Amino acid sequence: GEDAPVIYSGINGNVPDFGALAGVAPSECDENTLDGKNAYSFAYSFESLNASGADRERLIDGYRALLEENGFVYVSSAQGNSGVIFYSNESKTTVTLGVTTDDSGKYYIFVLIVK
Repeated sequence: GEDAPVIYSGINGNVPDFGALAGVAPSECDENTLDGKNAYSFAYSFESLNASGADRERLIDGYRALLEENGFVYVSSAQGNSGVIFYSNESKTTVTLGVTTDDSGKYYIFVLIVK
């Protein structure tokens, strides 16, 4: 999670930093290649969000609004309605925002950025 600011700063375009909005570092972050494109994933644990006093629904709504303010448009729901997909034609970037669980049943808000 400590690498998140460096990873976000390396993403060209105007993708808002969910962690900066939430005031927490991601539990996990990763850079890799997905279908020949750069992919960046960030997972924010409900535990860390709860500890910070964050209102998860308000954060999700606020992040969606930030995406729209930065030129992203809603495309569709993803992963059985547990996520939403936004796209910026200007920066050719897709952002998927949603909720997932790990194998132990812990919940996370995830942000997947594909450029």
